[in-house]
Amino acid sequence: MVVTYLENIYSYLIEDKIRTEQEQNDIITKMNERLKYIERLKEEDEKNFDAFSPRKQNINLRQEIKNLEDEHNVYSDSLNKKKQELIEIDSKIAELNSVLKIAKEQIAANEKIVENNLDENEIFKIKLLEAQELERQRIARELHDSSVQCLTSLVHKTEFCTKLIDVDPIRCRLELSSISKNLKKIIEEMRQMIYDLHPMPLDDIGFDAVVERDLFKIKQQGIINTNYFVEGIPYKIKPVIALTLRRVIQESCNNVLKHANASLITVTLCYEEKFLKIIISDNGNGISVEEDLDEIKDDNSGFGLSFMRERIYLLSGKLSIDTQAGEGTKVIIEIPVDRRN
Repeated sequence: MVVTYLENIYSYLIEDKIRTEQEQNDIITKMNERLKYIERLKEEDEKNFDAFSPRKQNINLRQEIKNLEDEHNVYSDSLNKKKQELIEIDSKIAELNSVLKIAKEQIAANEKIVENNLDENEIFKIKLLEAQELERQRIARELHDSSVQCLTSLVHKTEFCTKLIDVDPIRCRLELSSISKNLKKIIEEMRQMIYDLHPMPLDDIGFDAVVERDLFKIKQQGIINTNYFVEGIPYKIKPVIALTLRRVIQESCNNVLKHANASLITVTLCYEEKFLKIIISDNGNGISVEEDLDEIKDDNSGFGLSFMRERIYLLSGKLSIDTQAGEGTKVIIEIPVDRRN
């Protein structure tokens, strides 16, 4: 509101300056015209003086010259006034510029303070939506690159078989056998994708058994060895908590596989009275928390440290990372549990 008022005054001063400069230019033009006319009249007066005696000088010509000189002096006074007016206007404009600059800087500072004071929950909601959208993109990409393309290929093969069935029955049977194998493969891939989205054994065999199975699958790849330990007496936790923790463990293990150059991953579940503690450690070369973990992979397969922290924050838990170059990395997660439900 204040800035708008000041800007209006600034615009008025600029217009006033332009008008005053125009008036000044008009005065200068008129003064120049009168100076030229005075010079011309003086030349005529000198000619008359040479041609006649002084008593016969043109008195009217002298009077006209004097009148023009008086007008010139009046214009000269007006010109000085206009110059002074312009100096005052320029001074006001410069002063107003300084005030406007300060006001705009203050507004920008206030806006920054407001932005920094935004509700952290609102910011977190936006980040959560972004993470969900990236996960949807990842699923869509996997479906398009694998299942959809395979099914499209099978459609072409079935159309080919309709043409072969009467011409070459043996070739047709071989093609149908190939189609059957590919369909079974697609079904297996879809089942694995469904399992990744919601591992049903969580509801049946429990959280600790599912984590052990995930680590066994990593070990079967032959890239890295895994160890798994359970401390305390396992108790049932809410399915949504179990699913979230499983994804965090998976993300942490993926970070080890992609960044740590380790030969061993060890996961320990500690069932305490009021907390469930999870420790994921490796014997790798250590990783940069800022540069390596806190980034989204090119294939959107994970969301790095931000993904893990956001999920743990939702569970009102704590996540800490202990990592040093050449000494491996340890991720420690603590989640409060309510065993009354």
